[in-house]
Formats: sequence, C-alpha cells, structure tokens
Amino acid sequence: MTQISLPMPPSVNAMYSTVNKRRVKSKAYAMWAKEAGLVLNTQHPKPLLGRVSVSIALVAQSNHRQDADNRVKAILDLLTKHSIIEDDSNKYVREVRVRWMDQGLPCVVNINALEPVA
Repeated sequence: MTQISLPMPPSVNAMYSTVNKRRVKSKAYAMWAKEAGLVLNTQHPKPLLGRVSVSIALVAQSNHRQDADNRVKAILDLLTKHSIIEDDSNKYVREVRVRWMDQGLPCVVNINALEPVA
C-alpha cells in the first residue's frame, strides 16, 4: 500500500476554463497541480504497477455543499502524471472509493496493488 497526503484538490468544475472556444486548465488547477506535485514528491511514494484500488478521504475546508466525486479526477490525474500509478483508465484503476471525514488532513489517498495487468 502507498499512502499520500495532498492539499484539497479542486472540483472538476474548477479545473478547466473556456478560452477562445477551447478548454484549457484553469489557473487554480495549474497552481494546485504544482503544489500537490511538490507535496507528493516530498513523501517519496512507492509507484505501483498494474491494477490498483484507490481510497480517498477528504475533509471539507468549509461548510458549503461539495461533491466528493468532483475531486477524484484531479487526484487520479496527478497520480498518473507522477507515475505513482500507470494510468487512470479502467484497465488499471479497478476501484475508487471516496469519503468525507469530519477531521484530519484535507486529502489522504491510499493506493493498494491488486494484480498485474494481463
């Protein structure tokens, strides 16, 4: 198992902007990806090859309504970009669980190896 702590990821609704009829990464998402990448690298997580299960625990930073599933994409994209998992497609990520916690770090991700890809 590999466990990492990250800053709270942006909602998928805040990850992209439309500029000249094209979807581009928002400044907020680019800033989070940079910060989260630095935080990730300081933890020296072990890359996992093959199929994985990902469990995400989130702690809301405010009282406004939030959807946990909107936070998953940024996390999986970060794990793929930093080669912690091979890819975030269904071939490799076989299960994703996400839950809200009342207290703790903003975002804790546990990744478990399942089996090699055939």
